[in-house]
Amino acid sequence: MTNPDEEPNWYQRTFTDPSPDGQRGDPLPEGATPQPDPASIQPTGAAVPSTPQDNSLPSEPLINGARLTVGAPISAVGSDFAQRAYEPVPEPEPAPPAVNAWELEEDYEDSVAQRIPVAPAPGSAVQIGLWGQPESGKTTYLGALRIAAAQREDSSGKWTVTGLDDSSSDFLVVQARQLTRLRQFPEATQAVETLKWAFNGPAPKRFVRRPVEFVLSVQDVKGELFHQGAVLQRVVDHLARSRGLIYLFDPITLSSANLDYFDQTLQMLSAAMGAGGHLQKGKLPQYLSVCVTKFDDPAFFRRAIQEGWVTQDSTDQRMPRVTDDRAEAFFDWVCHVLRRQGAPLIRDLIRANFHDTRVKYFATSSVGFRLNHQQVFDFRDYHNVEVGADRHKRIREMVRPINVLEPLISLERAIRG
Repeated sequence: MTNPDEEPNWYQRTFTDPSPDGQRGDPLPEGATPQPDPASIQPTGAAVPSTPQDNSLPSEPLINGARLTVGAPISAVGSDFAQRAYEPVPEPEPAPPAVNAWELEEDYEDSVAQRIPVAPAPGSAVQIGLWGQPESGKTTYLGALRIAAAQREDSSGKWTVTGLDDSSSDFLVVQARQLTRLRQFPEATQAVETLKWAFNGPAPKRFVRRPVEFVLSVQDVKGELFHQGAVLQRVVDHLARSRGLIYLFDPITLSSANLDYFDQTLQMLSAAMGAGGHLQKGKLPQYLSVCVTKFDDPAFFRRAIQEGWVTQDSTDQRMPRVTDDRAEAFFDWVCHVLRRQGAPLIRDLIRANFHDTRVKYFATSSVGFRLNHQQVFDFRDYHNVEVGADRHKRIREMVRPINVLEPLISLERAIRG
């Protein structure tokens, strides 16, 4: 096992890609012919010219892009029979819209009907608060939540995320556009802001009819403001009103300032809960999900592989992960490696202030890993973030959040029992 003392700045190391330059993803099989660029293929066929309008005949409707030829009225046709009253031919029904081949019909025969996404009734939903030191990636995590909900589909239905006010709804739209269309990381919070979203999902088990419902509320502050007493008190009051907490532990940017923020917040939270008589055997009553963020960071990810913490799925996309049964030990290992940065203090404070049975750990990533052209994880080229010429980080391809929604679901199920 690697001795962490030999590599105090392991998280800043640059690892050499084992593949030579130019070999990214799976190479073409020997003898295969490269496929032409789809953009270079010119469309075939020509547009059908329109037929001039003949004013002597009824209007010729368009049917599937072509004009329907209308015959002359009966009076213009020679006949030995008396002329009958002629009634205009009714207008034909418009042609059905063309089917978009990319929009596949979904089979809802065996699934539970999905309700209109609305805010849960007051008191019926579990309120969850987000907690993390400034610049720990909270904004990116929040922006990835809606994407994670859209990508997740349980056997009995899909998930919906709804903003409970205009600011919260606008946040979802703006952050999704940043991450998916612009492929940019969201800007950090610039002011004190409270946002709330309602999450609605299918029942966790076949015989459990109750759907999963919870409200995630966030009161975030700009990094430079967190040390101000009045601002921090608002954050603490917000956390005290929550039954579950998401704590984002960033192993890449951990510093003494982050430790001070965590320690001070936890002390103020314990004091607030104690003043209200809510402590249970001297510990906080809240359930806690500890998320070790930036699991996709190359140096961090490769070190975790070398130490044997990462497994890989054998089917589908073959995504790497830290299994649930080893997640707490993984967190302990990270804290041990970062002991010079003071990480063990965070670990010890969590265990001293929360009930062990109410804490769960996750390895998370807001943007996930890049997949190759076969939509499979490829260790030769997996990092989904690149640095441009302007030295700004950009997202290379599709965002695939890892353990972003799961910590919230775990909290709701644990609280509700």
